[in-house]
Amino acid sequence: MVLSGKKLWMSARDYVMIVVAIFIFGFGFSAFILPEKVVIGGVTGVGTIAYLLTGKTYMIGLTQYAINLVLLGIAYFVVGKQFVVKTIFGATVISLVVTIMPPSACAGTAVHECLYRRYIHRDCAWACVRA
Repeated sequence: MVLSGKKLWMSARDYVMIVVAIFIFGFGFSAFILPEKVVIGGVTGVGTIAYLLTGKTYMIGLTQYAINLVLLGIAYFVVGKQFVVKTIFGATVISLVVTIMPPSACAGTAVHECLYRRYIHRDCAWACVRA
């Protein structure tokens, strides 16, 4: 399969955007969701439960990846190869990012407290102004 310059650029741009979005999600998940021990829905929620039960950070990424591979094996026959290839890339990167980023990267710091109060508890927003 030969890719033209435009198709190669569009494909590379897709993968760059996938990685950027995953890093944003990974930071938010590791900095705000996990320190508060919130279990979100989906495959990430199942990984969070595994982490909370075992206390091992790598369980989030491992559980996510295992479940995603099973689901993507089924999706290969339903939606096609091109979608599954990009999604396998995304599933791999998100599993690595969530595993590598420590769950409490900024928990307990002034920045975390300020952002948490400002965006989660809006009635406490005045505390950020004084901090």
